[in-house]
Amino acid sequence: MLVSTINLGLSGAMDETLLPPGVDRPGQAWDWMQQTAEAPSSYDWVRPEVAESWMRCLEDHRLHPRLDFSQVKDSVGNAKRSAQAPWSRELQTTLSVQTYNIHSFVQDVDMTVLLTDHHGTLMHVVGADPHHFLAETNMLQLGSSWHESAVGNNGIGTAALLGAPMAFIGKEHFFSKLHPCATAGYPIKGPDGNILALLGLVSMQRDSLKPLLAFLRMAGTLVEADVFNRHRPAGRLIRLRSVDAREGLSAQQNAIDGLIVMGCDERILALNTTAMSLLGVDDYSHIVGESLEHSLDIGLGSLLLAQAKGKANGRGPVEVVAVCGTRLLVEVETAAGDPAMVPRANRSDGDKPNVEQGVYSQRPSVMTRVPRKNATGGHDAIVDSLLKKMVSLQEQKIPILVIGESGVGKEYLVQLSHRAGLRRDGPFIAINCAAIPRDLIESELFGYVPGSFTGAAKEGRLGKFQLASGGTIFLDEIGDMQFALQSTLLRVLESSEFVPVGGVKPIKVDVQVIAATNVSLREAVERGTFRRDLYYRLNGAQIWIPSLRERPDKIQLINNIFKQEQQSSGFSSVGKVLSDEVTEIFLKHPWPGNIRQLRNLLKAAAFMSQGSVITVDDLPPDFLAESYPVKSAFKENESSWIAEPASEPPMVPSSPGALADWEEQAVLSALQTSNWNVSLAAKKLNITRSTLYQKISKHGIKKPSRSW
Repeated sequence: MLVSTINLGLSGAMDETLLPPGVDRPGQAWDWMQQTAEAPSSYDWVRPEVAESWMRCLEDHRLHPRLDFSQVKDSVGNAKRSAQAPWSRELQTTLSVQTYNIHSFVQDVDMTVLLTDHHGTLMHVVGADPHHFLAETNMLQLGSSWHESAVGNNGIGTAALLGAPMAFIGKEHFFSKLHPCATAGYPIKGPDGNILALLGLVSMQRDSLKPLLAFLRMAGTLVEADVFNRHRPAGRLIRLRSVDAREGLSAQQNAIDGLIVMGCDERILALNTTAMSLLGVDDYSHIVGESLEHSLDIGLGSLLLAQAKGKANGRGPVEVVAVCGTRLLVEVETAAGDPAMVPRANRSDGDKPNVEQGVYSQRPSVMTRVPRKNATGGHDAIVDSLLKKMVSLQEQKIPILVIGESGVGKEYLVQLSHRAGLRRDGPFIAINCAAIPRDLIESELFGYVPGSFTGAAKEGRLGKFQLASGGTIFLDEIGDMQFALQSTLLRVLESSEFVPVGGVKPIKVDVQVIAATNVSLREAVERGTFRRDLYYRLNGAQIWIPSLRERPDKIQLINNIFKQEQQSSGFSSVGKVLSDEVTEIFLKHPWPGNIRQLRNLLKAAAFMSQGSVITVDDLPPDFLAESYPVKSAFKENESSWIAEPASEPPMVPSSPGALADWEEQAVLSALQTSNWNVSLAAKKLNITRSTLYQKISKHGIKKPSRSW
């Protein structure tokens, strides 16, 4: 019992005198907090940042460890969020691409990468399959809040609140659903110095937080650098490097140049985090708008002249000593009209040239930004990258295992790789291991000789492997292959020969084997339903295709597929487009059917729409209901601290809670009087169908007899 190991005094403080050595202190502290609704006052129990975050959860956010998170409030209100300018599509693409790239480094260690806005609202997820341990909650649904005030302390939400990298592990989390994992969050700052996003990791590896946070710091630094390079304001770029690489900088800051953007008025417009560290500045507002002399103790004109002289003498960047005392190597981006080796005749103070005058006299008054490439390029960059890998692997005849959810395009990618590879002139044979009866799959794969079994063709039949000789055989849904046949397949992969059913003579084949699955073969191996040796033989190289919801290029991909579907359906002359509202719904949709679902939906919407713009009314109701699923009201136990809603709504909406009940009754009444016709109910409420579905989801309203 908990009371046998923890002594509660009159003050309610935890007493550690009765605890045996090696006890799980955070675990005991959380159990005690759950019973008492008080955070431990001693830092001997948990780290200071954990105790402080628990205190905020209990006192500031009014949360409880046993709360029902399907009903918990989000203290970061919608009004506050809507007041903030949303990410531009270009910035969203940059951040999503970087999130996807980071996951490629951790996809083999059961780690999920999250991207949220500066409030902690989820914008992008990579690495969360439908069987993720958080799938039963709404925490992986785009638009859900990870803010500390919504789900308790966690690496992402607490970093959003404090504006600093944070990490928690196991029972350090306030919310019990996060106890099986470790979470870490890193604030991504934009060129204006403000936090524009949070990069987060959710890991099932709970050995130590230090490696997790160290990796996230490095990844976050690289994301910040990419954002700065792509989205910095127009102006002259100045690069800073430390003469002594060990001088007060972290490893990731040493890997990134300090960058300063100067405006035409010779004042600083923007700078990155490394530049702030090199210049000894801890507040962005203390340096933006100032001249270079304020931090480098040298004017831009003098710096340009010194750089020109240095290049003429074969030297590199100019060495200066910053105001803070740091020795720096400074390199200025040159522009037309910069001073040459000899400045203008205008002089002052004896023979000293007045290089500050006329530096920009021959330059345009406004410096234009150099166009940069789109983060995803003009084609399907993900498919192109995977295709290049697969072709290279096939040249070495390495077995390939393609993994991905149903509908992501596994067979499509395999066909592309066959047509682009060395075996393009050979046959391509695809077989779905899940679609063939178990008692026929052996004869399908390896064929049979005449008279081998009752009902067999008298001339026998060639198997798929023999038909694919000289080309490629694609084994889809390999995880469903019967266990007894797996040993035969293993022998084929190892020796490139097999014996047909009923035969005695082995047949030699030359075939490239590519297998695919939408289930975890590692878990199947642990369950004993898939041979370990076959798994390692098939898994010579693994190609992971992300789900549609994880794709960083969703906007471009959706538009490209929509054009393809219009052309194939004869709508190319009409040129239909998606409305902004539909595009936003598509970006946030979970897409359980992936690209297959997307193609079918776009084709149906193109046929159903009357005009040239696809609107929400052209989307099927079941798809919209899928976009805004009714939340499941899971509870930690029956004695949940959150009170149940009142059975009768209040007559006067005198509080936010009462106002929510009032809204729920209005929605429910409109649906009932409209015979649960969503379109008609939306018209009565004077809102769109999309908004109505959101409110149905928000209040957990369900149709009495059948689902939406």
